[in-house]
This record gives sequence, C-alpha cells and structure tokens, in this order.
Amino acid sequence: MFQTEPILFLQSFSNDFTDFFFIAITRLGDPETAFFVLGAVLFGTDLRKGFVLVHMVTWAAVATIWAKDFFALPRPFHIDAGVRAIGKDLAPTPFKGAGAEAFWQLPDKTAIEFARWYFGSRFGFPSGHTSGAVSLYGGLAMLFPRKPVILACGLVMLLVPFSRLYLGRHFIADVLGGYLLGAACVFVIYAVMVKLPAMHQVLVPAGKRPWLKPGKFFLPAYLFGLPLLAILVAPGRAAYPALLLGLNLGFYIVLARGLPDDGGPVLRRIMRVCISALVFLMARYVFDQAVRLLPRPHPPAATLLMLAAGMAAFFVAAVEINIRLGLMKRIPGTESTA
Repeated sequence: MFQTEPILFLQSFSNDFTDFFFIAITRLGDPETAFFVLGAVLFGTDLRKGFVLVHMVTWAAVATIWAKDFFALPRPFHIDAGVRAIGKDLAPTPFKGAGAEAFWQLPDKTAIEFARWYFGSRFGFPSGHTSGAVSLYGGLAMLFPRKPVILACGLVMLLVPFSRLYLGRHFIADVLGGYLLGAACVFVIYAVMVKLPAMHQVLVPAGKRPWLKPGKFFLPAYLFGLPLLAILVAPGRAAYPALLLGLNLGFYIVLARGLPDDGGPVLRRIMRVCISALVFLMARYVFDQAVRLLPRPHPPAATLLMLAAGMAAFFVAAVEINIRLGLMKRIPGTESTA
C-alpha cells in the first residue's frame, strides 16, 4: 500500500489536460472549498444540518492532523525521485524507488527518517483531502439523502482521492486511511448529534422543546467540553478545535434566543450566504489586525481565545444581521426556557 509503482503508472498518462483536470478536482477537497460549502449549507440551505456538517468536517480534520503527527509517514515524492508532485515546484528527493517492496510493508526506513527530518510535519498518512472529502460530501449525502445529492457527492468522493494518487501526493494506504477516518467521523457525529435524544433540539426546526432534556448536561458537555479537551490534549494543533468551540458558542447563543427560519426562495438564500460571507471577511480582518497587536511570539492561548471569540461573534452577527434584514425570521417558541 506504500508502493510508488501504482502512482508512477498513473503518471505515465500525464499530459496538460489530465494534469489540469485532476488539479481542479483536488481543489474540491481543499479547506477553502470546505469553508465555502459549509457556509452555503449553513446560511443558504439548512442552519441546523449545516451545524452538524461542520462538526463532521471539523472532527475529521482534527483526527487527520493527530493521525499524521502520530504515524509521521512520508509522501510518495518524498521517497522516490521518479514520482512527480504535479502542480508543485519542489526540489527532488535524493531517494529513488524507496517505496515499499511488498503490499503490507512500509517504505524504506532510511527514507522515512530522512523525510521526517527534511520535510518536517508535511506527512502523508492519512490523506487529509480524502478524509475531508468523505466527511464533507459523505455528510452532505447523509444529511440530504436525495438522489442527485448522493450521486454527485459519491462521484466527488471517488475523484478527489484518485486525484491525490495521480498528483503524487499520497500512497494507496494514505487514501484508504482517509476514507476510513472520514467515514468514521461522519457516522459517529451523525449518531451523536442526530440520533441521541439529548441532541434533538439541534435539528428540531420549530415548536416548544424541552431545553436540554432529558440529557440536561449532555449538549453543553459535547459543545464545549470536547473541544476544550482537544485543545488541552494538543495545544499546538488546536486551531480547528478553537474554531469549533467558537462556532458552538455562537450556535448556543442563537439557540438560546430562538432558532431562525432558514427557508425562503433561492434569491433570499443567496443573499443570506453573501451577507454571511461579508460578515466572515470582516471578522477575519478584525482578527488579523488583533493578531498584529499581540506581542511576538504570539501567546498560543491568546490566539486560540481570539479564534474562538471571533468565530462566535461571526456566527451570531451573521444570523442577527440576516434576521434584521428580513432574510431570516426567528421562529416563535424556539427560544430557550432555561
């Protein structure tokens, strides 16, 4: 699974068109694409299901980062000069054909150690694009189980991992690991946030709800305790848990004040997404300016706190501005009775 021969075979068909096509396909698994899709679902489709989808994608990203650090395995172009990192202008590795010799073996030990020393933390296993694509598009297919959505998402979940092989970014093992990790996050988060009675209020669109019952403390423990635990476990890799913590706080505030109706015609939905994107850009600008005011080197705790606070402020502001503009309306009877 860590052999370079399958990648070299795929790259033997390389030409300008296939290179351009698979570079474009791999962009569907980029974090920037995920941010766009998540924003469109949150504010243009279904706020509650979008919130669940954010959790699927974010926890998949966190798990992938932790797994990469734990296994610390190289990428194909790190250990075989014959493999091209298509779309990247990188210095070639001094190794040639140092991939695994058998299906169940690891690459050459010397090449692994060299890659860990020379290339730092840019590890390959598991594939982040694959786990991200599976969590994002697999989550979409699970939360919106309509035939066109399932077919489109299924196609993307096949093409993005294949593009990672063709572009020389990952081994077969990396892609398979990404599939397993992404799918596990989708099913676990779906079971926790959709199936557990204590989490039903996240998805209930209207009507009176028993606030945090029967699992009175489960929702806040999940929303706040779990991201905080992730931050404490790996403070150096805590950007995603901090962002999720901020989003959870923003959602909790919106939930306490009353959930908004996110229906309406297509034009209204597009306007909501555009306004939310503008609010996000403003929040990002304020965050960047605030970071510049921090002493150098930046205190990690201060940066994480600002990330969480900025995400919470963005989410609450985006919802409230859309409500004030009449693009959303608060549903009577959905506010907290706590």
